[in-house]
Amino acid sequence: IAGLSEQILQEALEQARRHLTQALAESEAKNLQLNEAYQVIQRSKAELESFVYTASHDLKAPVVSLHGMASALMEDYGEKLDEQGRHYLNRLMANANFMEGLIADLLELSRVGRREREPQKLQTEPIIEGALDKCQDAIAEKKIQIALRSPLPELTFDQTALSQVFLNLISNAV
Repeated sequence: IAGLSEQILQEALEQARRHLTQALAESEAKNLQLNEAYQVIQRSKAELESFVYTASHDLKAPVVSLHGMASALMEDYGEKLDEQGRHYLNRLMANANFMEGLIADLLELSRVGRREREPQKLQTEPIIEGALDKCQDAIAEKKIQIALRSPLPELTFDQTALSQVFLNLISNAV
């Protein structure tokens, strides 16, 4: 009986060893797959950051040029234009400024993975007012009336990200 018990114990230990060896091999294979997937994600992230950075730089030059030309037109010919012509030039300059801001935000987005953002306590009212100001032409064009109810809450957040959140919400609503 003692020999039989020892044989059963040896077989059980051998079976447990085989299962453990198989589980370890499967775990190592899964770890390799995860590592490969992580490497693919890191390469894709780097490519995306590079694309965003390049695209934002490529977009910036024509926008700055448009703003400069519109400013020069306003300065040189503003008095010769009627009210509607001045309004169009002012809208062109405002939209060029808005586009420059979007490009700056795009550049900021491309740097997200490169730096840590420090959340800070922020008053939301000036951030929302800034977003409303950026959307003022579309708001006026659609004759939308907006009323802010004070006091608005203080939030702990990254300022650039919170500004972008409110800008996206307001521009989408408009």
